[in-house]
Amino acid sequence: MIRKYLVPILAITGAAIGIIAVKRSTHHYRSVPPAVQPAGNPYANAIAASGIIEPESRSIAVSPFISGVVTHVFVVWNQRVVKGQKLFQLDTRQAKAQVALARAGVLTAQAQLAEAKANLAKLQSPPRAVDRLSYLAAVQAAQATYRNDQERWQRIKPLIGTNAVSVDDVADRRFAWLTAQAQLAKAKADLAQFNAGTWSRDITIAKTQVLAARATVAGNDAQLKQAMVSLDLLTVRAPITGTVLRINIRPGQFADTTAVDNLTDNPQLAALILGDIRHLNVRLQIDQEDASRFNPAEAAMCFVRGMTRQQVPLTFVRIEPYVVPKQNLTGAPTEQVETRVLQVVYRMGSAPFPLYVGQQVDAFIKAGKLAFPAKP
Repeated sequence: MIRKYLVPILAITGAAIGIIAVKRSTHHYRSVPPAVQPAGNPYANAIAASGIIEPESRSIAVSPFISGVVTHVFVVWNQRVVKGQKLFQLDTRQAKAQVALARAGVLTAQAQLAEAKANLAKLQSPPRAVDRLSYLAAVQAAQATYRNDQERWQRIKPLIGTNAVSVDDVADRRFAWLTAQAQLAKAKADLAQFNAGTWSRDITIAKTQVLAARATVAGNDAQLKQAMVSLDLLTVRAPITGTVLRINIRPGQFADTTAVDNLTDNPQLAALILGDIRHLNVRLQIDQEDASRFNPAEAAMCFVRGMTRQQVPLTFVRIEPYVVPKQNLTGAPTEQVETRVLQVVYRMGSAPFPLYVGQQVDAFIKAGKLAFPAKP
């Protein structure tokens, strides 16, 4: 009896309890709409692309020409600057000292050039009468001294060997006479050289000295210009008229030029980022599989991430006809995937909300016939 009636009853009871438990544990969840609706394709046949907003001039990564400590930052974020306006400046003390040293070298070289020119002019000018009188007076004075010393020597010669004069007196008078004789000969030679005029080789040497002095002046001028250029390079100026998008330096920080090598992969390393944002462009990446279907003449529009209900019209600008590996649009595009893309630049139309450089967009380009259909 137990097996015949009790076991089936227990089985039926257990099944009923299991069904009830399953029903009680089952919850019905209502579907919740997404916070932001994804962008919808407005065309029946379109090419989808992703892109990033950039200035019309593209983002210009500005870095110093020379490494150094930043002393002044002349701009602030979102400031409009004109071409040539100061952006920031490095320490200029050493460069100013080099300029002062080079300027002193120029003044010294100019003085040496003036001296060389004066010497050449003196050699090329005719002799002056007053100079001849000076040479004649020197000869006459030397003759008088010679005659005096000669007479004194003649008077003491008979007394040599006696006790009347000492050996030192004899020597003094003899050497005085010989010295006067040499001085007279020199005065006559100077007068003869003056009467003969300037030697041609002296003029040639003087001209060579002028040329050498001019070369020294030119070299020092070049060094001064080089020092002034080095000083000017410490002040970084705006290469274009645009807006300051980002500043990565502060006074007292060291600005290094070695970061320039990495700017291609990561422009955020630049000391300052500048761009012309009067008109914004968007750089779209079209999959290589859709590149053949792309037609620049077709209409295009985009949705900014987070504003997918507002269409922004696009105007074609250019194609960059070099297919590159797809890059993550993170601001530092270093990661690559296997897909290769064609980069196309469009100008963005007006939008009812603010647009910022670096925002991501989803774009749709109307796809018609192949731009270059295959021939049968």
